[in-house]
Amino acid sequence: MSYRERYYKLKSKLAKKVRRKILERDNWRCQVCKSPFNLEVAHITDATLFVKYYGLEDGLKESFREDNLITLCKSCHRAYHMVQKGLYVGNKISSRAEKVYHLFAKKRYERGYWFIPKHGMKRRIRIY
Repeated sequence: MSYRERYYKLKSKLAKKVRRKILERDNWRCQVCKSPFNLEVAHITDATLFVKYYGLEDGLKESFREDNLITLCKSCHRAYHMVQKGLYVGNKISSRAEKVYHLFAKKRYERGYWFIPKHGMKRRIRIY
């Protein structure tokens, strides 16, 4: 099995495990627009950053911690990824994308760090 296949298989397994819990915690609503439709569980700090820092299995497990997951509708989730990739309409960020971006920044600030360190590490790593 290739690295990519292992990544997606493990990610899928972990997502199934926590999805319902996160949706219930967030009252089955998008945390940006409050829509109850087309809900997805999104990472506040991208899973690939955890994998890069911790390795495949430990990184994915850490990325699926409750404080790194949030409920978004499909439209808000897509809007956030458009901002991440620098894809704007007419060089303008949509108001939806801007709301998601600021919510994620607020969540990262509230938890006190952008990247969750391994147990026992003394410093926290900030990733923007």
